Amino acid sequence: KHLRIVEETEIMEEVLKRLGKGEPTVTYGLEQVEKAAELGAVEKLVLADAMLREASDDKRLLIEDLMKKAEKKGGNITVVSTEHEAGTKLIALGGAAALLRFAIY
Repeated sequence: KHLRIVEETEIMEEVLKRLGKGEPTVTYGLEQVEKAAELGAVEKLVLADAMLREASDDKRLLIEDLMKKAEKKGGNITVVSTEHEAGTKLIALGGAAALLRFAIY
């Protein structure tokens, strides 16, 4: 369990580092992440567990579709627990973020 927390924290640190530097290889928010997945740009899809748990049926289907798109195009998926700081930070970004293979505009 501890290893998983470390892994989730490292991923969130990378997301925040890229955002802080203004790098174009990161995006967040469900709509933006979905657009990146459509283009096959998602290297790592990061979702908050609370977003999956608390979503309405329609939203859950949308999220599952997003996960399938990302996986089909070679992306990895990480579900971050909101029981620690990394998850809290992800919720602040809308519950979804993606590290991208290439910049999208």
